[in-house]
Amino acid sequence: MDAGRLVFLDESFCSTHMVREYGWAPVGQRAVGSRPGGRWRTLTLIGAIRLGCRPKLMTHPGAEPSPHFR
Repeated sequence: MDAGRLVFLDESFCSTHMVREYGWAPVGQRAVGSRPGGRWRTLTLIGAIRLGCRPKLMTHPGAEPSPHFR
């Protein structure tokens, strides 16, 4: 098998609503925090690595539909 013909793909995501639910505070005090306002968003990331080439990255707002991944 020619290693130069192999392409490794990876799909991941990040979401703006992934914030901490709990926090630390001094004894007797309340932990105060905030969440980003507005609409929560998801961003899909697809990366491709091939021998002898620079890595490629594609982003897509929302969940990644199958045709984009193919």
